[in-house]
Amino acid sequence: MLVVLSLFFRRFWCRYLCPYGALLGVIGLFSPARVHRNPDRCVGCKKCDRHCPGLIGVSHKTTVSSPECLACLNCVSQCPEKGALLFSYFPGKIRLSPKAVAGIFLVLFSVGIGAAMLTGHWQTRIPADQYLSFVARHRTALMPGRRTALSQADAAKMQQIMMRMRKQKERALSQSMQGNARSNMAGAGHNEKAP
Repeated sequence: MLVVLSLFFRRFWCRYLCPYGALLGVIGLFSPARVHRNPDRCVGCKKCDRHCPGLIGVSHKTTVSSPECLACLNCVSQCPEKGALLFSYFPGKIRLSPKAVAGIFLVLFSVGIGAAMLTGHWQTRIPADQYLSFVARHRTALMPGRRTALSQADAAKMQQIMMRMRKQKERALSQSMQGNARSNMAGAGHNEKAP
């Protein structure tokens, strides 16, 4: 059924049925960031309309405030006229390029993961040694001229990270064992009091 509907309506699932898309649309309505079109610089080529995955008529708006706008910035990157389409916070106050937006999200994502790792809330099923060996291989592949220096530095870092992760696991295990022991003692005490 969805396949048939997708033949007649572009991105049918994403636009009409996807709950995640609906959530992003609601969040987007309250976002202070918007795509703004400067009518004086717009040449009317409609490239923005053709490249918009949400099928929004960007070329007819001065400010794109639609629940179907996911701030993908395809319209901004495809616009041939510099300054015709801008992504900014609080209309015209803070202008950002697509690269700057991507950089901000990357930093926020990294900070979130880093905070989770430092507080012991980062959980993954990938063993630490497997992850760290992948990171080391990736780094050396990017910079083959510095292979030996990187491998020595990575070995020391890996050891530190693995020790930290091992301590976190041991701490979590001891806390869960203490919690189980307390609950067992409480249960045993309750059974002794019962006639």
